[in-house]
Amino acid sequence: MSDEDSVCKQLFSEMKGELYKRQLSNSDNLDKAVLAYSSAGLALSLSFLKDFVKAPLVSHVYLLYMSWGFFVMAVIVTIMSFLSSQRGISKQLKLAERYYLLREDSALTEKNVFACATEVMAYVSGLSFVVALACTTLFVYFNLQR
Repeated sequence: MSDEDSVCKQLFSEMKGELYKRQLSNSDNLDKAVLAYSSAGLALSLSFLKDFVKAPLVSHVYLLYMSWGFFVMAVIVTIMSFLSSQRGISKQLKLAERYYLLREDSALTEKNVFACATEVMAYVSGLSFVVALACTTLFVYFNLQR
């Protein structure tokens, strides 16, 4: 085994360790995000309805329904993003193995579709959450004015 092979194996080992750490972090962050999104959205809208709005006087109810839909979408996309991220990490590990250990230069430039999908889903999830908050805020605003 040459010094170059030894260096490549060391680099691969370090990358593998880092990717495993990221997997654990993703899993932890998913649990926190799902709990926070669903709890906050539900608690805010139910609390507002129960404490402030009298049923016959409610207006712009579609905003509340849209808000719930976007909260749900944020949670679902976050879960899908987590799954995609896990697949992306596995794919990146295989690409690293091919590049560092098997010396396949093509692995360095090969596209990781799951990593790209995860990035898009992160934006969609964040945007869904922001729209849900905006809909909830507008619903509260319109109903408190009455």
